[in-house]
Amino acid sequence: MILRTLLTVAVTMGPLANAVAATAAPPTSEASPQTSTDATDTKDLVGRQVIDRAGENIGDVTAVLRNASGGIKQLVVQTGGKHILLPMQSVTRQGDVLRTTQAAAEVVKLPSAGPPYDTGDQE
Repeated sequence: MILRTLLTVAVTMGPLANAVAATAAPPTSEASPQTSTDATDTKDLVGRQVIDRAGENIGDVTAVLRNASGGIKQLVVQTGGKHILLPMQSVTRQGDVLRTTQAAAEVVKLPSAGPPYDTGDQE
């Protein structure tokens, strides 16, 4: 009953739902290295390496963009010669790196973060 109540509250809380549900979920026989990053501090995300679903390096987080309620909406990731906007809902944390559910070919097609992140003087 308590678990059902916690999950019901979590669903109605929006961005905190994943964090509450992850802590309220009953243990499984398989340990998962993935954890939610919804409640993570901006300082903890900036500088982290981002990898694609196959484990290939995408780039590093340079900024965190939040929505009106303060939840993390997108990560600004420097990849190649530009900064892209990576949706937070596609990202999980695995140890010291962040993994996106997208393939590298999809990530490079994401929208550019534009100024002030892309200034035109990067390679």
